[in-house]
Amino acid sequence: MTKKSAAISARVSEATKQRLNAYAERVGEKATDIIEKAIHRYLDAQEDVATQDEIQDETHTEDNAIQNEIQESKNETQLLEQRLEALEDEIKKLRIDTNGNADAINQLNQNAVTIPDMEGVSCNVPEGEKMQPPTDDNWEPLMSLNEVEEKYGKPEPPLPESLNQTQLAKRLGIGASTLHKARNRADFSEWSKGKDPNGVAWKYGTDKKYHPLQA
Repeated sequence: MTKKSAAISARVSEATKQRLNAYAERVGEKATDIIEKAIHRYLDAQEDVATQDEIQDETHTEDNAIQNEIQESKNETQLLEQRLEALEDEIKKLRIDTNGNADAINQLNQNAVTIPDMEGVSCNVPEGEKMQPPTDDNWEPLMSLNEVEEKYGKPEPPLPESLNQTQLAKRLGIGASTLHKARNRADFSEWSKGKDPNGVAWKYGTDKKYHPLQA
């Protein structure tokens, strides 16, 4: 009897030993091998439970982060809508003022007109030309965001600097558990590139987020 067998034997009751030996003879294996297999199965099950707990914790944290991002996006959208409404009011006032105010028109002809809070967008009157007051024939109301998107299409969003596990799993079209297990693969970048809709390769960073590898 080996030391390992002796150690196991010291911890097992006589009745259990008899049942184990009888089962071992029936299946043609050693009792110690049967015990080792049972221990491995138990340890594997414990590792799976620990992995699921870790995934649930990460998912909960990521869900909170996503909710915060959604709220921030709503706040930014509301602020943009308010600015657009204020801009529409200003343009309407400008239209009313220019209908009977020649001095205002002359002043606009002398200076470049820049719409406030719209960086990089300006309405410059070429030198030697006069700004004509808006009329029913040439007046075009300001388009809403939906109208702009319908006419010109939605701009393609830039590639994010990083994504959390839930976001990348959704982008790759796989489950969060699958991504969690695959992130330690040696070929993870090539593996993720093959699943990314735009062929982008990803890597798992020390900040527990996934970062794109720029081509």
